[in-house]
Amino acid sequence: MALSLQAKVLINVLMMLGTWATQSMSGRPFIDEDAITQKHEQWMAHHGRNYQDNAEKERRFQIFKTNLEFIENFNSNAINKTYQLSLNIFAELTDEEFLATYTGYRMPSLPKTNKTTPFKYADQADEVPENKDWREVEGVVTSVKNQQQCGAVEGIIRNGVSLSAQQLVDCVSNNNGCGGGWMTNAFEYIIQNQGIVSEDDYPYNQVQGMCNSGTASNSAAKITGYRNVPSNDESYLKMAVANQPVSVAIDASTFKLYSGGCSMGIVGLD
Repeated sequence: MALSLQAKVLINVLMMLGTWATQSMSGRPFIDEDAITQKHEQWMAHHGRNYQDNAEKERRFQIFKTNLEFIENFNSNAINKTYQLSLNIFAELTDEEFLATYTGYRMPSLPKTNKTTPFKYADQADEVPENKDWREVEGVVTSVKNQQQCGAVEGIIRNGVSLSAQQLVDCVSNNNGCGGGWMTNAFEYIIQNQGIVSEDDYPYNQVQGMCNSGTASNSAAKITGYRNVPSNDESYLKMAVANQPVSVAIDASTFKLYSGGCSMGIVGLD
């Protein structure tokens, strides 16, 4: 028996509602492959990405699509979240690839703790200001640095002049070069070397090389010592930050697709 026009319309509406309900129950947004392909092509052009073959491009596309779906789910449910995600330069990487390539902190099993030296600011608990932003103090903090694929120990600055991270990569023999390191090893080297040169004199090149001892002796800054902030105590950290910039290593495992805002993620106790 032929269906009336009214019945056909009702069936189509029910089919559409059924599709919507299935997507809603699965918690997954509608995936438009053509739109995602276009997004990927635009992302490739923006970041200058090329592939050795079609198989590699397809593999990266699938990772890109997974990351895009995660971003859209996260941002659409971010009412109580304090930061946002986007298709940044890491959008083609798995979590494992990101951590292996762009993180590099290596804490020694027995770090130096200066146990015999009291914490310098321990008596200033009542003098800590409500906030302190060292970026607002001229000549203290330089622009954000990108270590690229070399797990450099840190970027160091003095009076607004960038100092050489490459010198630390090349010359700190016990700090794993681009394999990541520990800040106090770098500080010890600077003390023993009687200084560190500027980034202009010893520029960053993302790979570990031989230490250029001639250049490394042309110091632009020196340090006479350092102190470790007592661990797992935010009050001590606040005292330190109130008095001077602090060198820290942070857990970046959730930063891969970060776009903006303040991440309040759970961190470890190391």
